[in-house]
Amino acid sequence: MATMSQRNPDRPRFATIVSDCPHPKKELALELGLSIWMKRNDIAYDDCRAAMLAIRASLLEVAGMDAQSEPIPLHGRSPEVDVANFAVYLAELFMRASAAVECDLPHIVGQVSEHLAS
Repeated sequence: MATMSQRNPDRPRFATIVSDCPHPKKELALELGLSIWMKRNDIAYDDCRAAMLAIRASLLEVAGMDAQSEPIPLHGRSPEVDVANFAVYLAELFMRASAAVECDLPHIVGQVSEHLAS
């Protein structure tokens, strides 16, 4: 199983997980994107929360946001629902962080990817 320290340069970036499609297609795009991300990185549902918490921590650090005041999504319903909810939360956090540092979304995603790889 891949660890957080192992990086695959061919893996999809987090920005590919959520699309700008209309609502019904967005749900399918989210599920498909998460499935691809998990399969390519050999991440099981049980390990997704740790990976997503690492993305969250990196994003908060890169954007200079206060981790103590930023909520963490609840979990415990089912692994599938928990992962999808966390992905939606992260997508919204990326947008807020982008606005906070006044840069476009691809730029902040790139910074977070570099931070995670270091």
